[in-house]
Amino acid sequence: MLSIGNSDAPQELRAEPHAERRDQTRAFAPLMNVLGDWASPEDVAQLGRDLESARDIQTRLLPPALPSLAGVEIGVALAASKVIGGDFYDFVPMPGGVGIVVGDVSGKGIPAALLMVMTRTLFRAAAHDEDEPGAILAKVNRALCRDLPPSMFVTMAFGRLTLGAGRRFVVSNAGHVPPLFLQRGRTPRQLEVGGTVVGVFEDSKFETQEIILAPGDLVVMCTDGLIESPEGAGIAVGIQSLTQRVQAIADQPAKVIAQTLLNETRTRQGGALRDDATLLVLKA
Repeated sequence: MLSIGNSDAPQELRAEPHAERRDQTRAFAPLMNVLGDWASPEDVAQLGRDLESARDIQTRLLPPALPSLAGVEIGVALAASKVIGGDFYDFVPMPGGVGIVVGDVSGKGIPAALLMVMTRTLFRAAAHDEDEPGAILAKVNRALCRDLPPSMFVTMAFGRLTLGAGRRFVVSNAGHVPPLFLQRGRTPRQLEVGGTVVGVFEDSKFETQEIILAPGDLVVMCTDGLIESPEGAGIAVGIQSLTQRVQAIADQPAKVIAQTLLNETRTRQGGALRDDATLLVLKA
């Protein structure tokens, strides 16, 4: 059984307002200092109001609640490093289940936020017309290639979760952080399905990989803000560290896992995120 809109809202969007406000204040400060050298106080105040309005609109575009899935828990946590950001996640009803996407657009701030809104809209339209994750990413890619400047692109991981007899998760990846798959009693692995970033090469193809979720299994989809380290140790080390962090709390509910990992990431990065950070946890 699938229903969307009757479950708790994603934790980071409602929880820890003081930590979120501190991040926003840090993000605003350098910009306001620069603007103060040539703009009037009224101009600076108006820009602040415009950014807050943009952030409110962006937040409203995120799913207001998590899907209620028979036999699968979902946990989500998201935080922007600036007032507005370029990470996103979404859910779309699909035949027999639900489509799940986590994305990250290039850059930060206003340009990234605009591209995020555009990509989300294209994704929803493509998911309405296509069933296969690879075909959906290909359709989004073709549309973005026509409209994006050469310097911008998007990474996305998209999966279709089918409920009923066997929980099948079919995933495609467009240059995104590989989803983690943790099975009880087995070594964690990455879902290394190939695919380039979207918005660059119009003829790109996107492979798919299918897994079966057994009770206790976990899938973690995240953006690269979760695997960055202050030491700049690299993606491989970041993914290994994230895997260990997930294993340590794998017995917790999906929502707790997601929020705990985000809180740990903020702490590890000195209290303020270096990049937008989003993660989505599926727990069978």
